[in-house]
Amino acid sequence: VRTSAVSHRPIVLGRGLSPLEGARIDVAIDDLLAEFTLTQQFRNTTPRDIEAVFTFPVPMDAVFLGLSARLGERELVGRVVERHQAARKYEEAIAAGDSAVLVERTQDGMLTANIGNLKAGETISVRLRFAQWLSFNGQLVRFRMPTTIAPRYGHPRMVEREQPVTDLLAQYRFAAEIRLSGLLAKAELSSPTHLVTVRRDGDSVVLALKSAWMDRDFALDAHLDDADRCSAMSALDGDGELVTVAVAADLAGRQEALDVSLVVDCSGSMGGVGIHYARIALKEIIRSLSPADQVNLIRFGSSHEKCFPKLAPMDVDLRSRLEEHVAALDANMGGTELIPALETAAEDLAKTD
Repeated sequence: VRTSAVSHRPIVLGRGLSPLEGARIDVAIDDLLAEFTLTQQFRNTTPRDIEAVFTFPVPMDAVFLGLSARLGERELVGRVVERHQAARKYEEAIAAGDSAVLVERTQDGMLTANIGNLKAGETISVRLRFAQWLSFNGQLVRFRMPTTIAPRYGHPRMVEREQPVTDLLAQYRFAAEIRLSGLLAKAELSSPTHLVTVRRDGDSVVLALKSAWMDRDFALDAHLDDADRCSAMSALDGDGELVTVAVAADLAGRQEALDVSLVVDCSGSMGGVGIHYARIALKEIIRSLSPADQVNLIRFGSSHEKCFPKLAPMDVDLRSRLEEHVAALDANMGGTELIPALETAAEDLAKTD
């Protein structure tokens, strides 16, 4: 905690005077896409204006979506700007006597919230939104939310004011609610880290954690049977264009015939282990397809190519030819033009009966 004086010299507050009152995590998991909001509430219990500087962890692969804050009756909405510009505007607001919030990434997986000119007796709630793709590890999907920073050793690359101060005796509480719909709503759910309650709400499952200490990561595990492991999702940008796709599939043990269009990235960025593991994955998928299925393989980079004119029955000859195409795949097609390849795959699938 720092005073809001011009010198910004740190002052030491007793442990019980920390402005952080607690935190809450609200998570919505739709198939394999998790969107979550981290809400932190700060209260200034001192007789003077303060600047609260709080560093907290977030999942390493989470994408930041937005920032908002409620200060009294006012609702503040954050904007993403260049770091030096943001710091300048924040300092200008503090110098003018205004309240301001600055959130900056200090290291991968670590953010620092700066709440400036928090008045005596004032409370502010800071909400940060993130998104994260979840992935299978065997039959397990795990959502993980870190809640604490352990002591770090060595010489950090952060400037002094950004270096987190850890205290093994610090105690903060948090609550959580996780709503699952789609694929994971059918899974066997458990938390290996916390005691949660579970209830059904229509087609969704809601897990709740009323109160716990922020002394360890919060983890939620979803165990799925092989038959349930099939999911695909996409996201659209502001112009309605497809920008990302996540797929989890297990084709073994099913009864119905499938139309399958396999789209594989052969751009330069797939060089080395990337294309190696892509071949392994494709071989496993081909091995799981039955003679009743129809299939095609599309490779893409700066352009895209279909291995066959259209989806073809998975007979012995086609299986052999597919395996040859997969063995010959290389990361030699230039850039990464994903959208045209996916559109071609969708057109082929739409032409099947």
